[in-house]
Amino acid sequence: MIPEEYKERIVYDSLTLLSTICKAYGSEEGIKMWETISEALDPELKGLMFDAMLGGFSNTRLVLKGMTNNQLAPSKVNFIRTVRQYTNLGLKEAKDICDAVEAGKNMTIEIPAELRKSAYSDFRNLGIMV
Repeated sequence: MIPEEYKERIVYDSLTLLSTICKAYGSEEGIKMWETISEALDPELKGLMFDAMLGGFSNTRLVLKGMTNNQLAPSKVNFIRTVRQYTNLGLKEAKDICDAVEAGKNMTIEIPAELRKSAYSDFRNLGIMV
């Protein structure tokens, strides 16, 4: 049984790995890798991965990793601004996400698929682990 807090991250990381393998080695190798990995997966996780592949999960969500030592203090305003830029959330909602990350909680945000790469880069440049 996989703890709930790890499921989403495992799905995302697995899809990223498979996508990278397909880009680097071609679709055939990616399919072989999926077949090998899927044999070892918990059936529930396998289903989540399959649903994510069909639904484009990896393209529209970013998981912002929680911090434990108040690392955001210098860039908190920019972090809130960046959350708002990519999610169209209001100030309070974006601040709540920032506060949760600062308190050590992982937060998932929905972003437009076409902005995923730039959002990932912008959050990383702010020192936010994605």
